[in-house]
Amino acid sequence: MSNEKGVFHATSFTDVPSTLGTASPGREFLKQLLGKTIRVVLKDKLILIGILSDTDHDRNLVLSDCAAFHREGEELISRGNIMVPVEKISKITIPIPLKEEKDEEAKEEKKKRC
Repeated sequence: MSNEKGVFHATSFTDVPSTLGTASPGREFLKQLLGKTIRVVLKDKLILIGILSDTDHDRNLVLSDCAAFHREGEELISRGNIMVPVEKISKITIPIPLKEEKDEEAKEEKKKRC
């Protein structure tokens, strides 16, 4: 964690022996999502939107600063840190950046290349 207030740094802990460079494509994909906002729809139709902060060996997810809704646009049910069991997950989606955000990302990428 950083000493800066308001800055989130995702951390993953595991008791599984290191597989240095041999992680499955699914595990690599999850590692890329750490620290990003995701939307999880549960089998009972509950919607969770939060920051993916951790996963475990059983593929459960931990969402930080998570908001829970029955349907999007409805009133917030709860907010906080939530552990989501994998067997309860129906769908996971990743917000797609708007055109302006994509343009800014492209500009940043060009700056890095120069």
